Amino acid sequence: MTIILFFSLFLFIGLILTCYHPRFRSYHLVMKTLCSLGFLLLAFYQNWQVPVSYFWQLWFGLVLCFVGDVLLGIFFHRKEKSYFLAGLVVFLIAHVVFVYTLHLKLELQIAEVIFACGFVILSLCLSKLPKMKMKKMLWPILFYSFFVSLFMIKGIGLGIHATDMKHLLIMMAAILFFTSDFILLWMRFYEDKWKYSQFCNLLTYYSAMYLLAFSIAL
Repeated sequence: MTIILFFSLFLFIGLILTCYHPRFRSYHLVMKTLCSLGFLLLAFYQNWQVPVSYFWQLWFGLVLCFVGDVLLGIFFHRKEKSYFLAGLVVFLIAHVVFVYTLHLKLELQIAEVIFACGFVILSLCLSKLPKMKMKKMLWPILFYSFFVSLFMIKGIGLGIHATDMKHLLIMMAAILFFTSDFILLWMRFYEDKWKYSQFCNLLTYYSAMYLLAFSIAL
């Protein structure tokens, strides 16, 4: 596991270089794919002492995230909105899988659904900002925001209800996943760009993925 984490860190540094250094930009898709393979390998490495049903539920969600990463990596190069939309759909399905997996551990509550709807309303309010340009992507984003918010809320609820390390890692992963998507919203649709937004987006996203993968065997 230590070797996997070491090489994953090395690959992440390489991925950041492809985002900010023009000389390495053409390697972005390759580096992103390898970074995402890292959390799949870590999850698979943890499999030997885990109930099979739980592993495959979480593994399926992680595989979907890997596919979503590849699609967004292609979008990074080609700038074709169809790849971004396809990545959004794949990540949406991944969030549904994660929410269902957590629901099996702690039943989903009406209050959690209501809170998630609150984040949808927040997203709608943000879309009204003068420099926020969602246009035709508004409804897919609102639909997606419901499930990413629900995953975060469910993860927090699980972490509070069961305070062992496994569920605390899941809670942190859910919060980081939400944070990374919130940063991505501003990166993709707000006119004024912050120089380090892509670094923060990737850091929070991959931290979330590796925490989810690591939580399997705890």
